[in-house]
Amino acid sequence: MDSSKRTAINYMGGCGGHFVHYFLLASGKYSSDYVIKNYKVSIDAGNYKRIKQQFYVQFDKSRKWLDREMWPVRYNYDKNSSRLLLNCNPTELAPDAINLCPFIRDRKDWFRTVLYKKTNIFRGKKIDTSLIRKKYTDLMNDTEFSTKIQGCDYYFEITDFVNNLSHRSNLCEFLSIPHNDLMEEFVMHYNNCHKALGRKTSW
Repeated sequence: MDSSKRTAINYMGGCGGHFVHYFLLASGKYSSDYVIKNYKVSIDAGNYKRIKQQFYVQFDKSRKWLDREMWPVRYNYDKNSSRLLLNCNPTELAPDAINLCPFIRDRKDWFRTVLYKKTNIFRGKKIDTSLIRKKYTDLMNDTEFSTKIQGCDYYFEITDFVNNLSHRSNLCEFLSIPHNDLMEEFVMHYNNCHKALGRKTSW
């Protein structure tokens, strides 16, 4: 893969985009910037201490899923090849980038996931039985529904990815990046965060 290109994660909300972002940061090959309470926070490539700190703050099982969500600054036109981009529900892909797309194959799994995390179609909503029933019916009737973002260079089913080592190795090989112990540590923790979902879905 062309190492002069940036890498962008493009995903539909609920498909693990934030986790993939940290998984790739843990390789030591990427950097990212964030704005948190009006302050710019940077993670330089290879700053494993900072990467671990931020990952465990964001994926804290004792808190609600979205309480500590941190969004990277969008640098769609930054030519820095080490910059890792994260685009949720994008209307267009980042130019001159390797565009990745984690997705969820089973729409029922996706529905249960976004309900559990209170994200995407449930973000900011007052959730009750009637809303859940309506959203579920709409989803099942939508023949065009897909969690795949069109036009990406590499697709991977996120529940397969977190449960199958070879899928993670394949992505690292595609990107020509290391596959190290910290990345696998993040997978173990992330899977543990999904135990409740694991009883009802492919997680």
